[in-house]
Amino acid sequence: MNAKTTEAHASVEPISIIPTDDVEPEYIGFRKATLGIPDKVNKDYFDPVVLSLAETDRPQVQLICQHCPGACFFTTHNALKCFCKHMNTLSWTTSEPIPITRCTAQGVFVAQWAAKQAEGG
Repeated sequence: MNAKTTEAHASVEPISIIPTDDVEPEYIGFRKATLGIPDKVNKDYFDPVVLSLAETDRPQVQLICQHCPGACFFTTHNALKCFCKHMNTLSWTTSEPIPITRCTAQGVFVAQWAAKQAEGG
């Protein structure tokens, strides 16, 4: 960048990419999630497979995947695993318990799930 470009950029006030005037708070949260900047994990959804497990068999760390309708948890004879429909990969296993703590797709999947629930689905 040259000096003129730098001066021009310095004089421009930053704008919010998330509109907030007359917008429902749920929409703002959805937009933050779809932009990859979730402010908190939506915990309205909890994976039914994980929920069906005994407390001792559940992941011992907080996983965003547990609260994502796009996650597919399943058990094998000796492990709990999670397949992410968005990333098309295993996102967590008991043998590699590295938790995903933020994910853009979680907000999208929860919003879709919530819309279906509101429709009675």
